[in-house]
Amino acid sequence: MKIAEKFTLGEEIASSVLHGIGAIISILALVLLIIKSIHIGDSWHIVSYTIFGTSLIILYTMSTLYHAFPRGTTKRVFQRFDHLSIYILIAGTYTPFCLTILRGKIGWTILIVQWGLAILGIIFKSIWIDKFVAFATLIYILMGWAIVLSIKPLAASLDPIGIYLLVAGGISYTVGTIFFIFSLFKFHHAVWHIFVMLGSLFHFLVIYIYLK
Repeated sequence: MKIAEKFTLGEEIASSVLHGIGAIISILALVLLIIKSIHIGDSWHIVSYTIFGTSLIILYTMSTLYHAFPRGTTKRVFQRFDHLSIYILIAGTYTPFCLTILRGKIGWTILIVQWGLAILGIIFKSIWIDKFVAFATLIYILMGWAIVLSIKPLAASLDPIGIYLLVAGGISYTVGTIFFIFSLFKFHHAVWHIFVMLGSLFHFLVIYIYLK
């Protein structure tokens, strides 16, 4: 069964409204991030914060439009954009950490690997949008948790609360994938969207409050 055809109208409305709210909040988040980065006065912060905020807007906007349109060609197009934007958000979330507190060899290595995987993921999903869903989700999770490879320098630079929020965000995204993959009950996909929003919130708080 095609992903674009498995939700009821009520489920589609719920998913669209939730991520529509997420899109609006993401615009506000981008504004706050830009203001904060300008205040810091470092070009690395300005660029990386802007990339992160933009990746949030892209994901929530594409998801909103995908669920908002009725079945048909337009919905299928935005379904692709919706799935592709997940890779963009993952790499976009890494960017502020890699270009500020990590930077150096480890920061640039992680950044290049993440965006390289994001590009490969975009190509993969562009070709096989309805296939290998579990495999693609596993790639999302592995990309997201690759941050543990740099946990020591992160722990040395971030406030403990920042680390807890970073982990909480990862857990939110990971737990949410259960509802993304499996049709456990009606509105399971909306529950996935709630977990995604929680993950984004936790990571925004880390970057906005604790990243220096």
